[in-house]
Amino acid sequence: MKAFLKQIAASFLGSCLSAGALAAAGFFILVAAVGFFVKALVSEFDKGLYRFGTQTETVPVRSGSVLVIDLSRGFSDSPTFSPANTPGFFSGTKGRFGLLDTILALETARRDDDVLAVLLLGGDFSGGNGFASTVELRDALLSFRAGSEKPVFAYLPSPTYKDYLLATAADEVWIHPFAELPLCGLSSEGLYFKDAFEKIGLGVQITRVGTHKSAVEPLISNTMSAEDRAQRKRLVDAAWNRTLRHILTERASGKDEAGRAALEKNFAEAVASRGLVPAQEAVEKDFVDAALYEDEMLERMTALAGTDEETRTFPQIALEDYLRARGIAAEPPLNAAVPAPAENSVAVVYAEGEIVNGVGSNADVGGQWFSRALRELRGDDAVKAVVLRVNSPGGSVFASEQIRREAELLARTKPLVVSMGDVAASGGYWISVPAEKVFADPLTVTGSIGVFGVLFNLEKLGEKIGVASAAATTGPFAELDTLRRAKTPAEMAVFQKATDDIYGKFLRLVADARGMSVADVDAVAQGQVWTGLHAKTLNLVDEFGGLTDALAFARRAAGLGEDAPVVSVPGEINRLQPLFDLTDDRPAPVAFAGTDFAKNADPATRAFAESLRRLAARLRAFNDPNGLYARLPFDVPAE
Repeated sequence: MKAFLKQIAASFLGSCLSAGALAAAGFFILVAAVGFFVKALVSEFDKGLYRFGTQTETVPVRSGSVLVIDLSRGFSDSPTFSPANTPGFFSGTKGRFGLLDTILALETARRDDDVLAVLLLGGDFSGGNGFASTVELRDALLSFRAGSEKPVFAYLPSPTYKDYLLATAADEVWIHPFAELPLCGLSSEGLYFKDAFEKIGLGVQITRVGTHKSAVEPLISNTMSAEDRAQRKRLVDAAWNRTLRHILTERASGKDEAGRAALEKNFAEAVASRGLVPAQEAVEKDFVDAALYEDEMLERMTALAGTDEETRTFPQIALEDYLRARGIAAEPPLNAAVPAPAENSVAVVYAEGEIVNGVGSNADVGGQWFSRALRELRGDDAVKAVVLRVNSPGGSVFASEQIRREAELLARTKPLVVSMGDVAASGGYWISVPAEKVFADPLTVTGSIGVFGVLFNLEKLGEKIGVASAAATTGPFAELDTLRRAKTPAEMAVFQKATDDIYGKFLRLVADARGMSVADVDAVAQGQVWTGLHAKTLNLVDEFGGLTDALAFARRAAGLGEDAPVVSVPGEINRLQPLFDLTDDRPAPVAFAGTDFAKNADPATRAFAESLRRLAARLRAFNDPNGLYARLPFDVPAE
């Protein structure tokens, strides 16, 4: 019988090994076939035969063209052709436009005799932008209008509130007849998993400092704390009041006092009693200028610009093509070496996403990669100043300190300026501390100076499935990092002391940088989240302004001209490069741009699914070697 069982086991093992070998062989054959296909495809790209996510040709800007900006692409702080904005080849997602690229394109188009007008083609881009960057884009559109006699039009088939906020910078706002204008107000919500974790047996213990450091609440609670609710309410009220004021200012332009009063009254009534305003009613109340089907919109654009005989529609150039045509941004060839910065240049370094320990990826800010990048810039004599663009809720304390240290050393040798985007909180604020000047938008989410620790254990899960555990130790703290059981009170005291120590160091770093006492910093810290407007009053930021304002200051601080060249870190890549880098062991870039998650789902389902995705991403980002984090209590933008 034993021999029979051995034979059966050997046969089974042999079958498994054979199947594994066949599967491995099949996998490598598949990889080789895909590689052959991609290389063949690239050779055809080089002949200019296809346009599949990339192109080698430059589309010319014909005289009388309308610059079309597809809002469904969304916008990212990082450059248009950076690793962060590479399209999803298999998901069908589009690469986002770089914020600075778009602003420069509008500035170029303002002086470009070949550009007749700008058309914003609406789409759901609310998931990719916070209010600060949306307002910065809006300001660029207003500058385009003010600096030229060229009109801006916006067509919104199915607008979000942020679509509408951006569109009100246009001369005329058009909406689809079957669309509804969302004037619902803003909210900031959270999901809470205490009961779910208890049911599956996942134990969570936490340490924290700060009365408002509520980032751990979703893991240990079933509801929102009063402190967290208060700071969320403060943020959404600020965002709503300020953006509504922007909208009303533009929609009331040219009206007399009675007209402005009527418009404000209609808005207030719509928010209080309607929420969603049907297209025709939005026209009647002057919230938008016209309700048009797409063919009617095209007719209006053709009446303005004429008809292009080749395309049989109005002459136009897409933003991505315009970036290439005017040399604002473009894809380098495959496997092209990263060009050295031009002499007397300013580097813009993009810190976008969660701050994580290690190298990181396109979706986060890796402490190791990012600190190395700053170190290289410090030693590069061609780079005379650095702008650190921060759009991060924070994360790992260790990685944040890695980056801060290199930023501090860089600031000793050349001007370092911080431009805060939609959010620069906790670890995002930590890495901003060494800057000579900190710029923020009044709606930037910042502050949240506090620290917490998250300690998971599988003790209850083991009990549920019948797995016991034991350990032989050399002392009372030998199992500080174990997952097999919950931490003892003595062990928790060790972690709490470490958390307190880190919080004290955080306060001291801020106090020294901002010229404040530790007590004064502590009073505005405690994990509290502030808008940029409050942060300036509290001396946490220096000036209101966007990325272009920070760039202008950096150039002046370095004694450079206003046209001094800009180098982006991470820089531009070819759209096909990721296909060739799948197996490359190289440092990953750090900037972030999301994708169109569940874009075919209804808004409520998509919002819920996005909340789960963010929670999963947050759990993956808990990789600090000491288990300590400086992170915003919730995700922004609030919608």
